[in-house]
Amino acid sequence: MDAPVLAIWGAQGVVGQTYDVVQTWREKAHSVRGVELPCGHAIPEESPDALFAELIAFLKE
Repeated sequence: MDAPVLAIWGAQGVVGQTYDVVQTWREKAHSVRGVELPCGHAIPEESPDALFAELIAFLKE
């Protein structure tokens, strides 16, 4: 895939503890950036400001 990918996961969730999230996506896409936010699984509800900041920065690139 040629489109850039922004992978976001919660530090207190299972995903980041179980997988190397960025490496997993790099097997599928060329341009991958990963961000671990200080929350659990429900990122928009638990960490909305941090999520918004990451999305805006990514979309401006």
